[in-house]
Amino acid sequence: MRPPAPRPDPLAEPARLYAAGRIAEADRRLDALQKARPGDAEFQFNLAALADQAGRTERARAGYERVLRLAPNALAAWMNLGSLQLRLDNAAEAERCFRRAAELAPGLADAALGLGFALTRAENAEAAAAAFSRAVELDPRRPEALANLGAARLKLGDATGAGDALRRALALAPANSDIACSLGIAELQSGDAAAAAAALDRLLARTPSHARALGARAAAAIRLGDRARAALLLDADRLVRRHPIALPPAYPTLTAFHVALAQAAEQHPTLVRGRAGKTTRNGGQTGNLGDDPDPAIAALVGEVRRALNAFLAADGQAPKAWRLNIWATVLDIDGHQATHNHPGGAASGVYYVRVPSPIGSVAAGEAGFIEFGRPPPEFGAGDEGLIRTIRPEEGAMLLFPSHLWHRTIPFRADRARISIAFDAVPTA
Repeated sequence: MRPPAPRPDPLAEPARLYAAGRIAEADRRLDALQKARPGDAEFQFNLAALADQAGRTERARAGYERVLRLAPNALAAWMNLGSLQLRLDNAAEAERCFRRAAELAPGLADAALGLGFALTRAENAEAAAAAFSRAVELDPRRPEALANLGAARLKLGDATGAGDALRRALALAPANSDIACSLGIAELQSGDAAAAAAALDRLLARTPSHARALGARAAAAIRLGDRARAALLLDADRLVRRHPIALPPAYPTLTAFHVALAQAAEQHPTLVRGRAGKTTRNGGQTGNLGDDPDPAIAALVGEVRRALNAFLAADGQAPKAWRLNIWATVLDIDGHQATHNHPGGAASGVYYVRVPSPIGSVAAGEAGFIEFGRPPPEFGAGDEGLIRTIRPEEGAMLLFPSHLWHRTIPFRADRARISIAFDAVPTA
């Protein structure tokens, strides 16, 4: 007797359609499959996972929730839904999912790790540290768990405990640049600037463009009194450049272009105020606008890509390939940006869409200006001679290396201020 012929995989066709970019057809095929076997939890999970892999986030979320109505103890669905909620920046929902997963599988390190990520996103460092400690207890040789435990302890002000966890993590993953950088930062925050500089220099010798390490190294240089090294990394007069943009032909004036951009930003469905883990204070940010269909946003995206290409080429250290991350920031009447840099980028920038009064007025002084060159307070005092402020102006685009520390000086205005920030993120 011949063995029975293998049964065709019903998911093969929608997977092929997604891979070919035929999204609507793939979605219709998944709808039909979902209706064909509505009570089969395992099959419904596979449908949700396929949508998740294809980037069909809302479809995947609905699919995982459907699975959990059918099988409330489906561990894989809780885990996948938790990861998806993290990607959507829904910290509370992610926490709920990972807590349930940890209840179902108390010995699963991934559940404790996911819970730690959710609590970190919610800016609950103490609870996150406890979750990461549990993950380390369950899997002591998991560098990711140790590294995140170190990061949580650092946020709690325990630089010594952070250093211990990060050294263990680095011993397990000696080539991991991010762990090495975090260890250097822990040394800096513990007060040992010389040890921090040595650790960061070792990292930068093999990864010279690591933006987070460059920012920390600048702070270490200030602490050590090495003004030449600090100036090399923080001299805004040399590092910050203005880039003129071309008015998109669809708009008769720059004002009309800005009105369209402001409307798109303020009404964008991804705009979230008080987003956890961000440096925006009294304001909100959108998600990534790189593929947004709005014509004003799309026009600006084209200008930003051209500006970043020119900036990277002039710098002489352009990555082989990069992707654009671009988002709108809407600061309310008393909003500002806390000190930060852009650790994942090679080059960054900001475009000013709306700059309300009294920014730039004599009475306002430098309130609302963008300030460059001051490290965050936990890294120690800055060098006042290296700090520069620039008055924001509608239609101005500023570009700078991603490691350069910057903030918005707090201000109070008569309406929301709108800017669009962006990074060139290396992919090769």
